[in-house]
Amino acid sequence: QVHRDSPPPSSAMQRVGRSAARGMRVGLRFKTDIFGYEVDANTKPTIEAIKAIKEQFDNVGEAIVAAQQKNCPPDPEVYEAALQKISELPTKSAEVPGDQFTAMLDL
Repeated sequence: QVHRDSPPPSSAMQRVGRSAARGMRVGLRFKTDIFGYEVDANTKPTIEAIKAIKEQFDNVGEAIVAAQQKNCPPDPEVYEAALQKISELPTKSAEVPGDQFTAMLDL
């Protein structure tokens, strides 16, 4: 029951409600971010891209940024693969300051 004095629902809440209703209606599983927007939950290509890095450990962060630009936020498995790869690779590019520990903290 809605009280007369309560504010109208925010547009973000309306969007979440519509998104959830649409997902239930068609029987799809989906993932949403904290604002209610649907995001790609397939992180396998990101993990594979991280594991394929052979040279500089600061390229790991670039792989995560590329995934985020494709609307695929990292999950714990992505961070685990990233930390593992950073710990394995001994070199970094000359223009990026810091060491492996700093790169891990940047994640």
